[in-house]
Amino acid sequence: MTMYLGQVLLRYTPVWLVIYSLLTLAFGLADWQILRNARRAEAFLRAHPDPAEGSGGGEIGAGPRPVPGTMAD
Repeated sequence: MTMYLGQVLLRYTPVWLVIYSLLTLAFGLADWQILRNARRAEAFLRAHPDPAEGSGGGEIGAGPRPVPGTMAD
């Protein structure tokens, strides 16, 4: 019994459809959670600013400290 690749793929089409559907659902859920948590994180950071940046000591008008390992230091 000789089966060509196309025949094998057509035979297992329902399996591939289920796998593709589950992957689409998983990636859709992950995208939704990332976007939802990004909005929540933004609101949290707006409500709780970092005391190391802005007012809270240091020189007046010095601004935020540079990040180590960048060209700003």
